[in-house]
Amino acid sequence: MADITTTQRAWSIFKRNKLALAGLAFIAFTIVLAVLGYLIMPDSTPNANNMAIQLSTKKPGTKYTVLCIRNADHIDTVNIIQKMLFGQPSFYREVPITGYHFKKDSIYIDEYIGDEDKPELKAYNIFEVVTGIKPVYRGNKVYLKNKLLNTPVEYAYLQNQIKANQIKRKVSCWDQIYTVAIC
Repeated sequence: MADITTTQRAWSIFKRNKLALAGLAFIAFTIVLAVLGYLIMPDSTPNANNMAIQLSTKKPGTKYTVLCIRNADHIDTVNIIQKMLFGQPSFYREVPITGYHFKKDSIYIDEYIGDEDKPELKAYNIFEVVTGIKPVYRGNKVYLKNKLLNTPVEYAYLQNQIKANQIKRKVSCWDQIYTVAIC
């Protein structure tokens, strides 16, 4: 008869107790969730603080559209460990909208401010929305970081880029926001 250690004997007794194994699996699962934290959350910003106050009272499952406006501030990308512990600051500011249209170098949005109020009409420069940098106007010419822009071509390109990448349809779900599809 082979000698078994105390640890082996305790483990074999533990394995026979199904409730104890279920408890161990639950503890392991919660540890994995705690370690992954910001990597598995829908809002991975620090303190999960990427929220539009206007939408906080909406019921789960509410669908809405947001315009993602590039932040002008320089935001560093953090490494995986820092992201797991503290989150990644967002590169965009999300503005809930009910509608939009383009006119020359601007996007005019109907910003959602609540059910009781009419949407507020606001205009943003399309160069700022995409790049976060304000363009410089000299006469009829537009410069972005001292680079002359071919305005009609750039307008069309940026408008398409905004429609494809920065206007998003979202659904609220139990105080968390999930991106459903890109319009």
